[in-house]
Amino acid sequence: MNKIFSLKFSTASGGLIAVSELARKCVKKSFRRRHIASCLLMATLCPGYIFAGTVNSDIDYQLFRDFAENKGHFIAGSTNITITDKSGNVTGILDKAPMPDFSSVSSNGVATLINPQYVASVKHNGGYQGVTFGNKNQNPDNDHFNYKIVDRNNHAKLDFHAPRLNKVVTETAPSAITEQGATPGAYLDKERYPVFYRLGSGTQYIKDESGNLVKVGAAYSYLTGGTVPNPSSYNNGQMVSAASGSVFNYLTNGALPIYGEAGDSGSPLFGWDTTLNKWVLVGVLTAGNGPGGKANNWAVLPLDFIQTTLDEDNDAPVIYDSVNGGALDWVFDSATGIGTLTQGITKFEMHGQKAADLDAGKNLIFSGVDGKLNLKNDVHQGAGALTFKNDFTVASDSGNIWTGAGVIVDKDATVKWQINGQHNDALHKIGEGTLYVNGIGTNPGDLRVGDGTVILAQQADENGNKQAFNKLTITSGRPTVVLKDAEQVNPDNIYFGYRGGRLDLNGNNLSFSRIKNADSGANIVNNNKEIASLLTINGKGMDDKNNFQTFLGILGETDSKRHNGVLNVSYAPVAGSGVLNLSGGSNLNGDINVQNGGTLLLSGNPVQHAGNVFIEGDWNKTQFNLNNINVASGSSLHVSEYAELNGNINAGEGAFVSLGYTEGVTQRCKLDNNTGKTSCSHMTPENVVDSKASRVIATGDVTLNGGSLMHVGNASLTGGISGAPDSHLILSSDAMINLDKNSSVGRLVSEGGKVSMLSSEWSPKKFTIEESYTSNLALNMGVNIKDNVGDKIEILNLAQGANNSLDLSNLYGQSGELAYDLTIASAPSGTSHDFFSFASFDRGFTVYTPNTQVTEQDGKVLWQLKGKNPAPPESEKPVPPESEKPVPPESEKPVPPESEKPVPPETEKPVPPETEKPVPPETETPGATQPGNGLFDGKDNKKLLKDARNMFASRQYLISNSSDRWEMIIDDATRNDNVWAMNTFRTGGYDGFTAKQHGLDLGIHKAQDSDYFWGAGIGFHKGDTSNSLFRDDYKMFSGNLYLGKDFESGLFVNAAVGYKHLSENFKVKGELNDLSGKVNTNIVTAGARVGYRMHSDELQASVSPSVSVNSSWMEGGKIHAKERQVDLHSGWAASVKAGVLADKSFENSKVTGGIYRNFSVKDMPGVTLSDSWKSRNYEAKKDDHFTATIGVEGKITEKMNANLKVSSHFGGDFKTDTVGILGLKYEF
Repeated sequence: MNKIFSLKFSTASGGLIAVSELARKCVKKSFRRRHIASCLLMATLCPGYIFAGTVNSDIDYQLFRDFAENKGHFIAGSTNITITDKSGNVTGILDKAPMPDFSSVSSNGVATLINPQYVASVKHNGGYQGVTFGNKNQNPDNDHFNYKIVDRNNHAKLDFHAPRLNKVVTETAPSAITEQGATPGAYLDKERYPVFYRLGSGTQYIKDESGNLVKVGAAYSYLTGGTVPNPSSYNNGQMVSAASGSVFNYLTNGALPIYGEAGDSGSPLFGWDTTLNKWVLVGVLTAGNGPGGKANNWAVLPLDFIQTTLDEDNDAPVIYDSVNGGALDWVFDSATGIGTLTQGITKFEMHGQKAADLDAGKNLIFSGVDGKLNLKNDVHQGAGALTFKNDFTVASDSGNIWTGAGVIVDKDATVKWQINGQHNDALHKIGEGTLYVNGIGTNPGDLRVGDGTVILAQQADENGNKQAFNKLTITSGRPTVVLKDAEQVNPDNIYFGYRGGRLDLNGNNLSFSRIKNADSGANIVNNNKEIASLLTINGKGMDDKNNFQTFLGILGETDSKRHNGVLNVSYAPVAGSGVLNLSGGSNLNGDINVQNGGTLLLSGNPVQHAGNVFIEGDWNKTQFNLNNINVASGSSLHVSEYAELNGNINAGEGAFVSLGYTEGVTQRCKLDNNTGKTSCSHMTPENVVDSKASRVIATGDVTLNGGSLMHVGNASLTGGISGAPDSHLILSSDAMINLDKNSSVGRLVSEGGKVSMLSSEWSPKKFTIEESYTSNLALNMGVNIKDNVGDKIEILNLAQGANNSLDLSNLYGQSGELAYDLTIASAPSGTSHDFFSFASFDRGFTVYTPNTQVTEQDGKVLWQLKGKNPAPPESEKPVPPESEKPVPPESEKPVPPESEKPVPPETEKPVPPETEKPVPPETETPGATQPGNGLFDGKDNKKLLKDARNMFASRQYLISNSSDRWEMIIDDATRNDNVWAMNTFRTGGYDGFTAKQHGLDLGIHKAQDSDYFWGAGIGFHKGDTSNSLFRDDYKMFSGNLYLGKDFESGLFVNAAVGYKHLSENFKVKGELNDLSGKVNTNIVTAGARVGYRMHSDELQASVSPSVSVNSSWMEGGKIHAKERQVDLHSGWAASVKAGVLADKSFENSKVTGGIYRNFSVKDMPGVTLSDSWKSRNYEAKKDDHFTATIGVEGKITEKMNANLKVSSHFGGDFKTDTVGILGLKYEF
């Protein structure tokens, strides 16, 4: 247990040390005066505690938990992780390093693995006697191992120790440790160490911005983690400290700030080392300053001490003499704990377990070519491990056993292990090399594998008994275990623990009651190149208490460097009603067979979150690759959600198949990580948060035998369907079936959904249906005009329903006419002619309707595409040879079905008259291509044309609003020379579009003695026009020159010329999204004005009527899309503006107001909207409008004036609700 302690200054160590006592404040004033500066600088704070985690209240607490457990967004290796607070504000991005793998940290966070058999922590934490690794879930399938501490290895001065464990750890690899060690100031180097992360399981608090704390968890309950600032050094670099308590300071403390609290002692501090390009363990947490405090301290890993500690536990290396040969005979005296290894005259002394002292056992390192070890008696090595650098054989001619910390086999080495173990003791194997287990008889010991390869090839004894190990646990995700035969280990004693690993059946058949697996790291494969394997699952769920079980891992080989041999899987529950949930995916070179009335459920899997938290809609998609799924009579297959299936489905008589979510049909199974139990239930609409993301994608052929039923819900199926006359196919409104070959089914039932017979390599196909009970079904059909062939729906016996549409949109782009009428669908005589209808379709700006007919012939109702001549009798129709399948030209490839939504007739209603303003007649460009004459009729898509016209009217709106700006500049000028600036904000819109603009104009005004004046200005403006589907982001640069003269009579004349560059970026959603693009327009402007100013000196007021003419020339532009084009015309435009401006002067201010009327003399250039049917020319919108303005101007200083103006445009197609102008003018 951690102890409560305080930090006190030690004259012996020359620094602060932890002293066990009740937590209290420091009371020695001399210490506080002497060391207050260093306390602040190094965050070495007086009141000390052992620690845990305090986080801020603005960030979702689950993020800190997920971070510490590498779950949610924080999977090891993930990059550029954006952290947001509860309001959606970004607190930062974890982009300076990939997410570290925290698996080297013990489950309770108090220690970190730094060597396969050693951990790093703090020595004041003397209560803990062991550690576990991996998750803290209580699922028995984890098969957690408790590693016992055999030597604490306490540092003499630092609050640090490096305990030795009784076994080498298999669940994970050790963490890399800092290379710089106790180098003063090293960790402030942000170039080398840009980020630091920590985690621990101390007391959990949440702090608000006022500093109030809420305790949410006791120490050692669970892990939390986050970011801390770069730590500074003290005590000659042996200690570091950081102000980690500033949990709201994202700038210095990172995106996910956390502070250590009571219970966090010994927890790790990791830094990303850019020189080594990896995460390194820098230190272990030793102190802080109480709940919600300011800072934490860490003891930096003492590198020399650690190395010395490791070396002390090694015996002298054992070098095998391959020249003289012979075995190394190993003799061990269990009474003294000392043994010898002898080869000829060479002896090596070793130390093993002495009585109960496991730490007395030392490690042995073997090298030499083709070495041999012969155990002359039982060897109990205690905490000593064996490391093999080269190939060795370990045997015993007298049947002796070995126990110890484990076996480490280096890369490229193979060790033949021909000895057995001890009951209730596990052989731990790590290292990248191979352990070839080749003993004799029944081995009562267990095996835990964490790395490399283990081949189980145990030999039978004289009685035929054979068992390589009593229990096999595969962990860490790194190892591969290969079975020589099926009798090596009881399959029900195989555990895929934390992160699992690979089990190679190697051409053997294995039968599991239930596959014991803790997470998605389990992988069962067959790497044998010649012999197939069969994996059978036939039992119940956890503890045989229910019929539900889950396999989270992957079936089949996914490593492209390994052979993916034939592996068949059979689910045949003896209970007859079990459910097997496969959620990890497969890459099977083989079949899955569902038998005995069992149910196979294929699905994605929920994203894992700490605390077994389930978030609806947060799922991983899973892919299942296989040859066939064979569903036997009375059995079921559900492919439910977030899954992709690539393989054929064969449904036996009376079998049931479900693809995608359908209410009341689809099942969902979930595994409880705390208990290991699986629960299954029917999904509800609330489970479908994102129907697009959860949609099932299936590719393969389906066979439906007699009485079988397939239900397609939120799914897309691509392939062929071969159904018996009494088979059933039910489609929901979300179903999509892409038939790529001739297909058939007994009874088709649907209320919506889609069936497409189109494909990239199209050939005519037939879909034969015995009975059809369908309504609102959309069918996409292919036709080849040249060969007079097409897809066909044939209903043989009964057709009931309505509103089923036949979509022939792939006709678009084909030319010519059909030689004969072509039957697209047929149904028995008596079927309503409205059972099918031919759908119109949109291309470009045109709605196309095929030329079709419905007729009756030979006892059938026929839905036909009209040709030049009636169709010949069926027997006379030419059938193209198989080798001459017509393939549409590249340009005639159909659009994917999802985008070919049939347009029901009601969508073609004309726009109501009051919103459809009359426009000039459209003109059709002479000679415009009109493909498909005779195949279909075309008419304008009025809504689309109106939307497109309005979209590109934004250019007119922008130019119109700025054409007379020069007049306002002159009106604000004075008789004195000045420089000026205007900040403009404008909002308005037209026909459902809103417009916003802001910008800055700068200029100079020069007044001459003869009442002449001139000036120049430049402007920078940006903004957007938009509606729900369209946005035009634009920038406009402008420059103007103006001049004028004011006569004594009150007459005034002035004129201006200018240039504008308009840059627009169109972003379009929906049907017109292909018109997104950029257009640049150059504009030249000119204007002139004449007016008369009538002034009253008595009233200090004047009235100034005026008339102006403004003109502009603009260049055109084009946007080319796949099926349509927009041409923005170039040309001149001119308008007349007439009105009056009044002003009233006061001592230091002036008020103005005016009203004007604008008339278009020559409208702006229009637009042409074209497609392959025709071109349509539209004139620009009328720009007649009123403008009302009011303003105030006043002196700020003798030479500095400010003015504010507000105006509004109204009474025309374009309106500007508000124009706000704030101006400054400096006279000189």
